[in-house]
Amino acid sequence: MPLVLLAAGCGDSKKTPSAGQALTRASFVQQADAVCQKADDAVKELGQPNGLADLPAYAKKAAAIVGRERDDLKALPAPVGDEVLVKELRTTLDDVVRVANGLVKVAAGGDPAAINDYVKQNRAADVRAKALAKQLGTRVCAGAE
Repeated sequence: MPLVLLAAGCGDSKKTPSAGQALTRASFVQQADAVCQKADDAVKELGQPNGLADLPAYAKKAAAIVGRERDDLKALPAPVGDEVLVKELRTTLDDVVRVANGLVKVAAGGDPAAINDYVKQNRAADVRAKALAKQLGTRVCAGAE
């Protein structure tokens, strides 16, 4: 499951508070999970690649979704008291996007062993993002739904 595992965020059509305006933790969680659900739905809409030849195009589309998800999550103001945890999540989301973009390059090589190795070696970024999202109380972003 090479890139689907990287989709850890979401998107929301609701207006978010302007930068610097704090959210309650409950509001942050609700908006973050909406962003993650949007991204999860977009990845599901891609379907599964039909073999190795389709993987590079699939990975490119999925990486773009992950990048938008990261940007949408980073746009949410941190709840008071959770600033450090949210900052750590934002840094980890940058790692997830880096990994997703790296997978695009590896997939273009067409070597199944290299793809599997890359995913195994870089799984930690996704695991870390989900763990941080769970600590913040999200369900969708944490992969619980």
